Amino acid sequence: MYNKLFNTTLFVVIIIFVSCSKFLDKKVNSGISTPDNLVTLQALLDNPDIFNTGVSPAFDEASADDYFIQNQDFTSLTERLSGIYI
Repeated sequence: MYNKLFNTTLFVVIIIFVSCSKFLDKKVNSGISTPDNLVTLQALLDNPDIFNTGVSPAFDEASADDYFIQNQDFTSLTERLSGIYI
């Protein structure tokens, strides 16, 4: 009984791993590519249109638990700022 269960489980696991490789190799869009060298990666990181659009470094501190806001102050915040604080 144990041997049959083991073989069935092993067969299912092998089928899952074999079938996933084709699925994971597909690209969603032909325009999507992976940076393959350091120059391309640095160009992506230096592009402000892709990274950090509309994000302020102060948001990290606002969402941390380094300070406390009283309830009356919290209710006076805008929806965006209260969402960042939460």
